[in-house]
Amino acid sequence: MSLLSDDLSRTSDHLSEKVLWSVVGVTLVGWSFQLFAYVDTFRWVTPVQLSLAGVGIVLLLTSWAHITSSPRIERLVQHVGLVAAMAGFAVWALMQVRTAPGYGTDEMAFNQYAGQIAAHFHNPYPRSMAPAFPAFDVSPNGYTFNLNGAPVTALSYPALSFLIYVPFLWLHLHAQLGVVVNVVAWIIAAVTAYRLLPTPLKPVPILLSALGVFMGYSVGGVTDVVYLTPLMLAVHRFDQLGDMAISRVRWKGVALGLALSVKQTPWIMLPFLVGAIFVEERRRAGTRPAFRVLVDYLGPGALAFALVNAPFALTNPHAWLRGILTPLQNTLVPAGQGIISLALYLGIGGGQLRLYGLSLAAAAVTAWLAFIATYPRFKALTILGPGALMLLAARSFDSYLLMPVLPGLVAMSGLRPREGTTPRISRRLAFSAVGSAVAAASLAAVALVSRAPLTVDIQSVRTTGQLATIVQIDAQVTNTTSRTLRPTFTIDQGGSLTAFWNRVAGPTFLAPHHRAHYTLLAPNFFAQPPLTGGFQLMAFTSSPATVAVSAPFVANQHHVQLLPRAVNRTVPIGRPVEFRAQVVNTFNQPVRRAGIVVYLGQIVYTQSGLAYGQAVINGQPVGATPVQARTDAAGRVTFRVMGTVASHDPVYFEANLTNDVSRYPYGYSDIVPIRFGPTRTGATSIDGAVRHCVCGKA
Repeated sequence: MSLLSDDLSRTSDHLSEKVLWSVVGVTLVGWSFQLFAYVDTFRWVTPVQLSLAGVGIVLLLTSWAHITSSPRIERLVQHVGLVAAMAGFAVWALMQVRTAPGYGTDEMAFNQYAGQIAAHFHNPYPRSMAPAFPAFDVSPNGYTFNLNGAPVTALSYPALSFLIYVPFLWLHLHAQLGVVVNVVAWIIAAVTAYRLLPTPLKPVPILLSALGVFMGYSVGGVTDVVYLTPLMLAVHRFDQLGDMAISRVRWKGVALGLALSVKQTPWIMLPFLVGAIFVEERRRAGTRPAFRVLVDYLGPGALAFALVNAPFALTNPHAWLRGILTPLQNTLVPAGQGIISLALYLGIGGGQLRLYGLSLAAAAVTAWLAFIATYPRFKALTILGPGALMLLAARSFDSYLLMPVLPGLVAMSGLRPREGTTPRISRRLAFSAVGSAVAAASLAAVALVSRAPLTVDIQSVRTTGQLATIVQIDAQVTNTTSRTLRPTFTIDQGGSLTAFWNRVAGPTFLAPHHRAHYTLLAPNFFAQPPLTGGFQLMAFTSSPATVAVSAPFVANQHHVQLLPRAVNRTVPIGRPVEFRAQVVNTFNQPVRRAGIVVYLGQIVYTQSGLAYGQAVINGQPVGATPVQARTDAAGRVTFRVMGTVASHDPVYFEANLTNDVSRYPYGYSDIVPIRFGPTRTGATSIDGAVRHCVCGKA
């Protein structure tokens, strides 16, 4: 029975490996399709995308068709698949840089700017990073803000985060260096994971490389990728350090120190890793050998961390410490996908933001005690598990959980099998864990029931018209507490905060139990939400740290469909063209209601600027725009358009609706251009004009 079970297990593993490599083949074909979008602009991409498709097809065939019985050839094809996938990722990243060269986050911009300062042998920690924003074309929506509305301008990470840029800068490599470092770091991490993972799991790093979230992290500016390789080297087979040569243990410690010198995310894992190693070695060889292993492992790690950071910590200890602890401060605006989203999007628990940090600390103590008490039951989660704690933080981004996936898989796959039974739980540890768990639950509960001190109601908005964005918000804000508050305002659109809006009317300080009207203006174009989506107005206070949100504001419940969608031939002047405008809902279903006012406007977009259209709409004077009409019972309006001037530039027509209360336009249709030409003999009837209008497909 045991032999049969082993055979079934090996068959299952082999089948799983084939499936994974088949998915890798499909992934390479997918890379080919993605790159195909760029072949018309970059002709050299054509052979690349063809090669990716070819390698993907070969992988599919070799995985299932038994073309060769040689494991060596099969492995060679798989290695080629790895190289092809990394090449596809690199080329795709290059295409993103060519189309959108600005840095997506302030952290990448800060790191390169700090690297430039360090390359000239200066300490970047006391310096303001504000010049990095324009230098690397960071969108104002990519800034990190404090609760008072001011952007963070201090370097916020350990020294290796920017020192890795210095060698490239000395070689005069500057353009898009942040993206280059990220992409190269991800490729190295994927190849390292491929080498360290057991054979059945080798396709996993290739597949992760093709996931949109990791692709977006690398190109978009999430610099966590830099610590992945040293962290993988540090945690691979961490439960077997006592069986390794001391030199190997020390080198692993150095790798750990380097990972800790890049960003604060690995710091969360460190207590769990240290606890696991100590308990593992103490049970294997005793307390003194366990301490010796920890010294051999952590000593070089601490030395590596110190050597990387010492030049900056010694020259200005206060600035260095303030910088590396910036992400842990309570002055930053809350954000993320964790429990804080209840406050940000449902208005639940925004009255005591500092309690989220306290509950996180208590939960971390609870988790660590439970981890040690039940070790080795949860040993496999030593690296991946701690990231889940960040769901309790006031800033809980998905990168905290997702970026450690590769190191976590490498750590799990290298563990030796559990032997024997789980030791009895220490009564002292159990009581401590229960106590900290009660504290964590209590703090989280108080945080969630703490109501925001402000209530925010959007009264009206002002838009940019055909630009279809919102530029002004009028809101009513009420202070429900007995203390004076100083609110600052921004909006959340699509899960991200914009730059804080400018207050042009309303009191700076809102008195206790008072209500006030605020007029807010968008500080820049990037902060203007589009009419096509919804948004929330957020009010923050820094003392105490709170957040209040308005109800979602959706400006665009209905919109207009204009038919025909396209007029593909020149229409002679004097010949009418009939447009049918249908009011539809968000699912493009007809809104069958009479009396809705629909507007049709005309404009000419010339190479040198805008010009007035000279067409006649529904018999109104020449050039009149917009012209309004009311819908019939089916929710439709008919507009008859006739050109009066022949021109090389087409006249662009667009229909829209108008809000009954605030009178802002919304619900714009697609734009339909018509080029009017000279009158042609025999083409004077309306029916003839309609026959000349060739409608494009929806």
